[in-house]
Parts: sequence; structure tokens; C-alpha cells
Amino acid sequence: MTLKELQNWLENEQNISISISAIDKFIRHKLGYRYKKTLVASEQQRKDVAMAREQWQAWQKTEAGLFG
Repeated sequence: MTLKELQNWLENEQNISISISAIDKFIRHKLGYRYKKTLVASEQQRKDVAMAREQWQAWQKTEAGLFG
């Protein structure tokens, strides 16, 4: 269930109006729940993105030598 779905359920079924940020804060701080949506962006697996990342990382190494 997403935060938006939870917000809709609270409004429609429980007649409670609350912001998504308040729901998020309650879940993280009061319940102690931690979450991250994805470990790694799925775009990184695309061939064009992977190639661009490799080129960028190689460029960083050469530039680091010039400025480091």
C-alpha cells in the first residue's frame, strides 16, 4: 500500500483528513519503520545508461587527476 492509498483509505473509510507527509512522519517516527523505495534505480540496468555511467566514471578519474 502506498502512502497515497493509505491517505485515501483514511479519508474514505475512516473520515480522517491527513497529509501524506504527516502519515510518513507518523510511520517513520512513531512506529519506527524505515523504508527505501529501491536499492538501485532500475534505469542503471539499461545499456545506454550503463554506458553513459561508465564514461562519466572514467571522465571523473581523469578530471580528479587534474584537480586533485
